Amino acid sequence: MTGSTTTDESSDPESSAAAYVLVVAFGAPASDLGRRFLVADELLVGRESPSFGSDYRGLSRRHAELRRESGTVVVRDLESRFGTFVNGTKVRRQELALGDVVSFGRAGMILARTPLSFVPTPHLRIAHESLAIARVLDELRAAARTGLPVSFVGEPGVGKRLFAAELHAASASAGALAVVDGSREQWSEPLPSPEDTIVFTHMSEASPAMLKTCLRLLRDREHGRPAPRVVLTFEPADGGVEPSIPPSLASHLSGSFIHVPPLRSRPEDTLPIARRKLAELAGRSVLVGPRLALRLLRGRVHGNARGIESEIERAWHRDEARASSAGELEDRRVADLRDVRKVARDGSFIEDASGVQTKIAGRVLQSILRALVAARGGGALSVEAITRAAWPDEQMTAASRANRIHVAIASLRKAGLGRALLHEGDGYLLAPEPFVEVIDLDHERPDAPDARQR
Repeated sequence: MTGSTTTDESSDPESSAAAYVLVVAFGAPASDLGRRFLVADELLVGRESPSFGSDYRGLSRRHAELRRESGTVVVRDLESRFGTFVNGTKVRRQELALGDVVSFGRAGMILARTPLSFVPTPHLRIAHESLAIARVLDELRAAARTGLPVSFVGEPGVGKRLFAAELHAASASAGALAVVDGSREQWSEPLPSPEDTIVFTHMSEASPAMLKTCLRLLRDREHGRPAPRVVLTFEPADGGVEPSIPPSLASHLSGSFIHVPPLRSRPEDTLPIARRKLAELAGRSVLVGPRLALRLLRGRVHGNARGIESEIERAWHRDEARASSAGELEDRRVADLRDVRKVARDGSFIEDASGVQTKIAGRVLQSILRALVAARGGGALSVEAITRAAWPDEQMTAASRANRIHVAIASLRKAGLGRALLHEGDGYLLAPEPFVEVIDLDHERPDAPDARQR
């Protein structure tokens, strides 16, 4: 195989020429998204640091610090008000791996390793912030000047067709771009003109008829006969990185092979892709909310860039009205948890994201909330268990019990729990961390001036 590759010493995470950086991914001012914070010997995260301002919601004065220790990066929470989370799990001290998502307040940042000199350049058509895609674009522009066939290699959904279109645009050709599925059974269109670019997709599964047509065009170009430029896309063979190429085709691919890396190896590109899709749907800038952003970044959406775009499109059509008014798209399954952060273990108060504590009034409501806290991790708390916790010595009819529980649950939700108090089967349960954290009274007690009585 000839042509360039997408790796060199500067892009190697272990290279001495590279540095650890935190890439701002979500929950920060729009102007700071994509910003990079260098993790040298030590980095202080908090309002006290000149790098952070009051626009970072939920950030303590001295929130956390990151240190280089034995070639790795360690994050340590500095007793912050709302805690430090790594990939959605609250931590006090944690050694980080490349790609980890570290959340401070509402802001989430991705640990990456890139050369100090690398600064992402915004692209008109391709959303990215990673060095890997910057290098793909450099290779693409170099290949565009040669006129030789170009092969894009990558997993399904990484955007090979998009990069093929960018190659055509970079070649400044006056012709058109034609895209043909190489796995089709037969060729049915007229051949493009010599000024055009034809992209054969799925060539790892090329049909005999499409393979024959592709070979004829490649041979015409080799012998100087008028023919369109040929671009091909392949998928890696057997889960590796090298393409699966039909043997009859291999000797005619004298140009570049450009590998497009999977999204899991460049997580800093996930949310730029999501925001680009949102802008396309909304006709304006819409941000990705922290909970949806974390779910996308934690790899719960499969299919590379195509999977991210499909998930964003589903979320947009589901929550379009709310996103249109708020300017931020959130995961509806946890969207109503945005104001709940902490619940006292004894059921005496809850605390929202801004730090305001609300006292839970009355023995009944406190008893139910205390029972819900105690039942965490064991499934939903049944109506019988709720009844025993709230009214241990009373006899009542089924109708009376159902009415009392309905009123009590509604009161707790109105007090601020909202949909953090979930209904499951014939019972109720609190949403898990990181959406709701249970705290002990000796950890943090509501002060009278700051607490609201419900």
